[in-house]
Amino acid sequence: MTILTFLVCLSLILLNILGSLAATYFETLIFLDTLGTAVAGLIFGPLAGVLVGLVTNLLLGLLSGFAAYRKFFYVNAVCGLTWGFMPTVPPGPGRNIILYILVVGLATGLISLILSVPLRCYLGFTTDHFLDKIGRQIFAPGPGPGTGVLTRWQRSLDYLRRLGKVFAEELLLSHFLDKTISTTLGVMFILTVGTTVVGSSVGVKPALGVDPRSIYGDLIAVLGAYYYIALGIATKTLRVQIASQPQQLLIALLGPLAFFGALSAFPIVFNLVGLH
Repeated sequence: MTILTFLVCLSLILLNILGSLAATYFETLIFLDTLGTAVAGLIFGPLAGVLVGLVTNLLLGLLSGFAAYRKFFYVNAVCGLTWGFMPTVPPGPGRNIILYILVVGLATGLISLILSVPLRCYLGFTTDHFLDKIGRQIFAPGPGPGTGVLTRWQRSLDYLRRLGKVFAEELLLSHFLDKTISTTLGVMFILTVGTTVVGSSVGVKPALGVDPRSIYGDLIAVLGAYYYIALGIATKTLRVQIASQPQQLLIALLGPLAFFGALSAFPIVFNLVGLH
């Protein structure tokens, strides 16, 4: 690992921490602690993805209110490993970069979901994160109908039903969206500044025939719309109560708007620092 690569990875760890702080501040349903992990894995490979993800969660665990992140250190690390083994964005016109991002985001999101939900259920969704608040609603056991063998079967089936709802809710509202945003930023980094920063390790910039910033802007807009559609589906179908007070509801609806607005500013940041 070169000094430049090391410095870039340190910056990506900071990006992970800032992303997590922003997602928490705006009270979104996503974690966004893998923005830099995706960039590290897609550009530098599995080892860098694992290290950036691992160090991120260990450092986040030292911050007030983020202690639980230490228990999920393996999730960020495995996501970095997954991005590291994903094929590099292929060069040449006619390549569907958007489909690539969605497929990679879904694959990484499913892995993150499978790795984290069992532990979150075991811990009882005890944090103040918005997703845990919803998880507590869904996973709370109902009253048992009595005693005996039938009751045990009923309780087992009820447990599986609640567990299935948690998996569906977290994939719909968080993991797919979270990992797709991270993948989007990783691909954006490769298409705009990747070769400038790390040279030949990324390869030739894809000749897309369109401005990659346009692809990024379109994806962020679509993902922002998806967030509110998924929120509506969860409220209607899964009977999720988003907020109990008007002010909480206002924050739940307006916070993500500000958050996605901040995400849309990344291309401007690239231009300001003169990397594009």
